[in-house]
Amino acid sequence: MSTFTFLPAQDRSETGWNGFDALTGDVNGDGLTDLIWNETGNINRTYVGLSNGNGTFTFLPAQDRSETGWNGFDALTGDVNGDGLTDLIWNETGNINRTYVGLSNGNGTFTFLPAQDRSETGWNGFDALTGDVNGDGLTDLIWNETGNINRTYVGLSNGNGTFTFLGAQDRSETGWNGFDALTGDVNGDGLTDLIWNETGNINRTYVGLAI
Repeated sequence: MSTFTFLPAQDRSETGWNGFDALTGDVNGDGLTDLIWNETGNINRTYVGLSNGNGTFTFLPAQDRSETGWNGFDALTGDVNGDGLTDLIWNETGNINRTYVGLSNGNGTFTFLPAQDRSETGWNGFDALTGDVNGDGLTDLIWNETGNINRTYVGLSNGNGTFTFLGAQDRSETGWNGFDALTGDVNGDGLTDLIWNETGNINRTYVGLAI
């Protein structure tokens, strides 16, 4: 059956949540989905709600990164070190491409790692995605830009919160304005593939199979 039992509201005691994004993941490895709230403005503040296993959450105090100037960063989740815990990834694509990682400590807190910058410049227009493109069980980073050309960069996870950055891969076709990039395993080989879709007068899909 596809029905739901609706539970009462649960409110956090803190106020001032404008600008926070809500994410999900298993940050303590108990097999239950926890809630993560992250705000990136001048400061980077994270709250966690640990699942109690009955549809309620235990709300933990705020965790702030020491660095300032987080406007323009996007928050992502994944398991970058393969310990079965959901880690936090922050990425900014502007003139430079800067990545920060927060490794889950298994108790709802994170160990914050230093910035990692790509050597290339000119990242305006790129979207950051996550997936396991090489099948090693670690979350990798994927950056894709769809404009006149379709350009993809990959950062392979090294298993310790750092990434090995690979060179650009361009599609031969041009005219990618209006396409959205998605990720998933379309052929069941355990590798994350890329999917591009455009919905205009027609609905056109391209696929890039991970090899």
